[in-house]
Amino acid sequence: MLAKLEAICEAGKDKDKLRDVKYGRARHVLEVLARIDNPQCEERIRSVLVEKIESYDNNPMKWMEPLMVELAGLVRLESVVPIIVKKLHEDDDLLTPKCKDALVRIGNAFVVETVAEQFLSAKRHFRVYGTGVLEHIHADLSVEKCLAFLPQEEDLTVKRDLAQASLSQFAYEAIEPVRQLLLTQPHKGEWQHLRDYLVQTCTIMESRFPEYEEWLATGVKERESHRQMMEELKDDPQAMMLWVVNQMKDMAEDYQSVQAGTTKPPAMSQITSAKLPRNVAAISPFNPGKAAKHIGRNDPCPCNSGKKFKKCCMKQQGDNHLFN
Repeated sequence: MLAKLEAICEAGKDKDKLRDVKYGRARHVLEVLARIDNPQCEERIRSVLVEKIESYDNNPMKWMEPLMVELAGLVRLESVVPIIVKKLHEDDDLLTPKCKDALVRIGNAFVVETVAEQFLSAKRHFRVYGTGVLEHIHADLSVEKCLAFLPQEEDLTVKRDLAQASLSQFAYEAIEPVRQLLLTQPHKGEWQHLRDYLVQTCTIMESRFPEYEEWLATGVKERESHRQMMEELKDDPQAMMLWVVNQMKDMAEDYQSVQAGTTKPPAMSQITSAKLPRNVAAISPFNPGKAAKHIGRNDPCPCNSGKKFKKCCMKQQGDNHLFN
């Protein structure tokens, strides 16, 4: 079976896109390997993961490496956890998510400790994926680490992710730190989602905090307003697209103003559908000479989060296909 996997990777060594490689078939092979007690698998996983790769050009390792990381997760190979955590420092569209998923599958205290040891000194993309690991390994230790990192984290996006990760564990001790964080931020965009997440978590846990009823009512009102807006714009694709553009612009302004400690002007997302074409003409993609710059899937997200567009605001917008 290992030979079949290697043959697939060899055949795709000169390919750059996942769709051009028989990656689905390779993953089926992984499922078979994960069910076979084969000592060669562990040896092959380790040999691939420790190999130093100078270039992925015309190299089957571009596919074999993430496949071996995935296999390590499937067989819950704890011995390679330090190697996978080291690879989590690499900012790669395929490899980095595979490392996160493998660590979550292995999912023990050793994983949490290894990620936590490197968290605060690591680059932003490590902290983003590392937070994902802590969120999905449900243990008291994960809660402890998230709450310890929360006041020390300076990046607002990572800080927000840590808050949500701690809430996802349904830990009572996470409620007050997240509440205090929300009291310092405008409830827009992802902060609005975090507020609603806190309210929903407390509803399930039958726990309350001073702003619970107010934030619950606000969330209900906002969702109804959003539903009405979608209903009004459903037959007008141009107005819909302009509304989405303004939502993204609003998120970017929120992020920049909070980072700079300034107060932003009234949200453009509050503009009614009847006013959209006139008030947003300057950024309208239908206005030649003043059109908004096309945002590619792999371009930096305009909200300045540091993520690629496809991993950030694109997937947060209901009509992201309009930007593809």
